[in-house]
Amino acid sequence: MTTAAAARTSPFATLHRHWRLIALVVVGIAPFAPSLAAMRQFLLADNALGFVPFVPAVCAFMFWQRAHMSSPPAKRDLLLDGFFSAPLAAAAVFILYVVPSQLSWYYWLNRIDLLAFPIWMLACAVLFLGYQQVLRTWPAWAFLVLVWPYPMVRVQVAATQPLVDATTWLAARLSSFLALPNEVAGTAFTRSDLPAEEQVTLIVGQLCSGTSTMGGLLLGGTAIMLLSRGRPMSRIRWVALAVALGFVANALRVVALLLAATQDVDFAVNVLHPVLGIVLFLLALGVMLLLLKPFGLRFAPETAGRHLAWAPTEGGGASSARSGWSRL
Repeated sequence: MTTAAAARTSPFATLHRHWRLIALVVVGIAPFAPSLAAMRQFLLADNALGFVPFVPAVCAFMFWQRAHMSSPPAKRDLLLDGFFSAPLAAAAVFILYVVPSQLSWYYWLNRIDLLAFPIWMLACAVLFLGYQQVLRTWPAWAFLVLVWPYPMVRVQVAATQPLVDATTWLAARLSSFLALPNEVAGTAFTRSDLPAEEQVTLIVGQLCSGTSTMGGLLLGGTAIMLLSRGRPMSRIRWVALAVALGFVANALRVVALLLAATQDVDFAVNVLHPVLGIVLFLLALGVMLLLLKPFGLRFAPETAGRHLAWAPTEGGGASSARSGWSRL
């Protein structure tokens, strides 16, 4: 009995139990290490891209949570897994080695290499875990697509001017309600209580449009939505409210800047502007967490059981049984 217990905890037994996960990490992530490392230039950028580098870590947590299951992994059919993984791997290789010559420097400008990453990871997951386990951990693979920043950039470009106009309109109404000494012309707020030679003008531009706060709440809210339990429409409405709350929070930030600028313009622009953005983002996220229950949702990041998606399975599908690989 002692020998059997020692065998179960031996390094070889541990390697046998987790070799699929190790292979997924090494084969799936290692080839893209330079691309992922280059994402550090996005970190904490004053736009929606500042949240993109956190996507892989969130996906890893989602995978770990979903990969702990209440029932054992399903039996595999290696031929079927190969049928699904081969075209995905071919698509990733095509993006990495053929597309660059067609797009030239646009390939790196739009970070197309990061589009190949989720496709390659999905191919490796199907190959090493099986398509059944990929379906069980689907939130991680769906969210991993957001590691490609190009769609977020296009949304930001399209939404910036409408958000600037809407933020200016709301901030002007709030400024008038608070009786702040500002004259509004377009997107410019000019102090009306100062001499002409001392006038100060604050302009609502891209950095004040709210795309950073709203994009962060969209990404964070989507992650929380995928880790929550409840009706699908309730989760979608909850995320939509998070984005709307981000817009309101940004308008309040602009008003706070106008209010602070009446005392110290340098402090308002160089200190309060970036700090208040982070504070309001965290407050908005906290409010949305409190609103989960009223929406009928429950945040459930805990694991579902002790069975692992990458653990060896007893038996196998018809094709794997014929091949003699009954314990893959």
